[in-house]
Amino acid sequence: MASIFFSYILLNNFSYLQTAENNILLLLLHFFQIQSYLDNNIYIGSFYSPVMYSVPLHMQMLFATFFTSLAISTSSKFHMRLKILVYFALCMLSFLASEFVIIAITHWFHVEAYNVYLYGSFIITSVIGSFFIEACLFTSMTLPKGKKIKPLIKRAYVDEYLYLFFMLISSTALLYALTILLHVDANSLTFSYLVLNIAIIFSLNNFLAYFLIESKMPDWLKKNKLHKNSIYDGISISFLLPAYNEEKTIKRCIESIDQAASNYQGKTEIIVVNDGSTDNTRKVSSDAIMNLKNCNGKVFNIPNSGKGSALRYGLERLSGDIVFRIDTDSILDENAIRPIVSHFKDPTVGSVSGVILPLEEKSIWQKITFLDFVFMYLFYKKEEELVDSIMVQSGAFSVFRMNALRQVGGWLDDRFGEDGEITFRLGRYGYKNEMESRAILHTDQPADFHSLREQRVRWNMGYYFTRSAHFGLFKEFRGPRTIMYAFSMYVHGVDFTYAISLPFFILGLVTEYFDHTIPKSVVFEDLYRIVIIDLILFGLQHVFHLYYVYKFKRNDMIPYIPFMRLYSIINQMLFRTEAMEVILEWSSRWQVHNKESFRVLRQTLKASLMK
Repeated sequence: MASIFFSYILLNNFSYLQTAENNILLLLLHFFQIQSYLDNNIYIGSFYSPVMYSVPLHMQMLFATFFTSLAISTSSKFHMRLKILVYFALCMLSFLASEFVIIAITHWFHVEAYNVYLYGSFIITSVIGSFFIEACLFTSMTLPKGKKIKPLIKRAYVDEYLYLFFMLISSTALLYALTILLHVDANSLTFSYLVLNIAIIFSLNNFLAYFLIESKMPDWLKKNKLHKNSIYDGISISFLLPAYNEEKTIKRCIESIDQAASNYQGKTEIIVVNDGSTDNTRKVSSDAIMNLKNCNGKVFNIPNSGKGSALRYGLERLSGDIVFRIDTDSILDENAIRPIVSHFKDPTVGSVSGVILPLEEKSIWQKITFLDFVFMYLFYKKEEELVDSIMVQSGAFSVFRMNALRQVGGWLDDRFGEDGEITFRLGRYGYKNEMESRAILHTDQPADFHSLREQRVRWNMGYYFTRSAHFGLFKEFRGPRTIMYAFSMYVHGVDFTYAISLPFFILGLVTEYFDHTIPKSVVFEDLYRIVIIDLILFGLQHVFHLYYVYKFKRNDMIPYIPFMRLYSIINQMLFRTEAMEVILEWSSRWQVHNKESFRVLRQTLKASLMK
């Protein structure tokens, strides 16, 4: 309701706001003696050979609508709302300053061209808007602080930088092609829609990375090279299973590990840490451990203290050189161990993740989750691996070098996203984080919307805890990880405008239609371009989904591919904004992050999910 209201106010005053901003810019330009004049748009240069500059006002309005809607709708205390409005004001002033800088620099260097202004305003405006959104949220939230890290392994990143440069050029070329092909104007709704989809445009890097990384895989990692007499087939491994009220699933999980161990020649152990379960987890897990045929095992029972604490407790009691950390509501594929362990032949590898797929695919949400995981593990993580910048090794299925894990301090507790935090920490210490697509784990996934909401809101909350602990990456700048870290935050900030995009674009088109100064053809052209952009970008994504389902003979999933667009909208508009609101509301009451405040945060999340 707030976004509808502010979208309506801003869009109905578009001409007034455009004139006001143009006049301020003109005054600044004249003050610095840059020749220019105003005629609806600003023209730079002499009257006889001017270059037009259009203020990207629609894009600015998107960010303005987000800030004002958040300030009105949040249940946080008044000082938090005031802080949001202060960031809004600073953001708008920065937009104005950036436009002047773009014009001044291009003019002084005699690079006056419309396309230069177009892309300059696009990049700067979206970066500034995203930066202020992220800065507003992170400075308003009560989050754990990070620390300076000195790398244990010093490495060169020449190949990774080259791959990153190649993929950035490819995505930028696509962006350029779309703007030229569709004749996109900076001062249009279409241009703003392109900004919203910046993550989709750059996600095409994932597919390039998929084929690049398959072609550069070392011979000893390829399927036909994984001989049973490999020297790395005998290294000792440990499975660490934190468990809380898992009586229904833990038996099948332990049995699946035992079966997988029959295909591995090294010593294997299973360590279960029963984290104060109130059901029959203790007995069920103990009975399953007693019946092991191919590995050893133990069950440790501790008072309930959270997953992070259970992981830390178990880590001190493992004996293997390689640690498999998996969730107990999962079934491990019987051939998963050897391919993933082979990665550790490289002494710089600190962690490897496998592919996670739903255990059941009955409901539409589970089928969407299957396709989402396909994209995440087979494409998205391939790009991150190619440039040594994997952000999260999923807690459901990730494998670590024991020495590396202990050197960096193990898992942390009292936070969401402990899996992402340990991934970042390993990378900052210099270890590689990799992914093995032949190692598969099937795990329980939400069967209904409420369960999916609970899972994804918690995941989105983990983003803030993970990123806040590793702001030090901005200072360290060791390899492409810093660039990818910054880019992920940029995309995260831009994606928040999705929460208010639907009413904004509908009202924008309606406003244009009833504005007698705008030809009706302009409205239909904007609508046509928006539809075409959507079809092209998501169509390209779906081509690769089709590639996967065809390659793995999962043609039954084809009818559900179009629902990925719906899931994307739901995630941006509902799950991500709810996660943000839960932390903001909690942070307005707690100024220090500790065990007590985190306990309250978990209660706040639970209460929110019950609404």
